[in-house]
Amino acid sequence: MYYCKNCGLQIAEHDIDLKTAIGRCTSCCAVASFREHPNFRGRVFTDQENYEHKDSFELTRTDEKIRMKVPMPSSITVEKLGRPLRITRKWFNYSYIFMAFACIYWDGSLIYLYYYALTSFSKYPVESTIMLLFPLIHVAIGVGFTYYTLAGLFNKTFIDVTDYEVSISHAPLPWPGAQKINSAQLKQLYCQEHISTNRRGTKRMYSVNAILKGDNIRVTLLSGLNKPEQAFFVEQEVEKYLDIPDSHVPGEMRPIED
Repeated sequence: MYYCKNCGLQIAEHDIDLKTAIGRCTSCCAVASFREHPNFRGRVFTDQENYEHKDSFELTRTDEKIRMKVPMPSSITVEKLGRPLRITRKWFNYSYIFMAFACIYWDGSLIYLYYYALTSFSKYPVESTIMLLFPLIHVAIGVGFTYYTLAGLFNKTFIDVTDYEVSISHAPLPWPGAQKINSAQLKQLYCQEHISTNRRGTKRMYSVNAILKGDNIRVTLLSGLNKPEQAFFVEQEVEKYLDIPDSHVPGEMRPIED
């Protein structure tokens, strides 16, 4: 049996990644490594697994708590441009390739339909007009779906951190969520998990949020992250750069043990 190292409750086996020995507690949202568990102890992990997870989360002790030092995920790069820090996250994953083929089929069908309607307009004006107007909703869906797919294929998120400002931007395609926050206003960063369920199953996404000084206003810095280690790493690097002591936030997802 597996038990959460944070709250002590039992963790179901399906919440343990058997390839990496990383588990997530559905009760308190803590994430921890179970490589020392009897089921994993002595196992030799493949080079690919060690590359992707950098030997999982490394525990390091601080004066206040044991905090997991989160390794840099493969989808993230870090640059230090002198004193400023830039964290870059690629959006791409292989699901966008499947979506690209779906866009080609959807958009291609609409293009053929409109081509047929326009070339037949002189002979069948009424029928052609109906064919031009009827699929307008499908056109709107196609445009939105195609833009979303292109953004997933090519976009990157840039987190630029200086002593004065934290800037979030997305490029090359414009995307909501760009913002700038005064670094001195940042009191604490924390991560959250967002779960949605539909007929296809359960989907988990992750976000990096901040609490601002003064009125303790909470703002979302990054959202739509598909892996928890991406959120943990961004929180870790920004807090380290700005020298923000890590503190527990109620409801947060965190790779730490008190």
